[in-house]
Amino acid sequence: MKLACCMIMGATAAIPTVKLNNGVEMPLISLGTWQYNSSVAEATVKLGMKVGFNHIDTANNYKNQDGVGRALAGLDRKSYFLTTKVPAPSTTKYYDETNQYLSDDLRLLNLDQVDLML
Repeated sequence: MKLACCMIMGATAAIPTVKLNNGVEMPLISLGTWQYNSSVAEATVKLGMKVGFNHIDTANNYKNQDGVGRALAGLDRKSYFLTTKVPAPSTTKYYDETNQYLSDDLRLLNLDQVDLML
């Protein structure tokens, strides 16, 4: 386990990470964007990144991926870990629906990849 730092109100707190099977270090504390509209999500993620958060959490059902994507635009992609969630498929075409939800998320985030999809 490694530690990353997060500065909150002038104090520095260690954010623990865990090494995944693929070797990627995943921060165990994330900045959530649930119940935020796009503009609030954008402002929150921008501020969070400034104070040291490096794990951002969004989801297809949050409907704010465009704001999250604007906040992350221009940042070094290696400087943050991004989690998104997709809804359970509504038909028996699990792969196709899941793939479509992820494609929609990536388009709205204006990114080529996420680090974790749930």
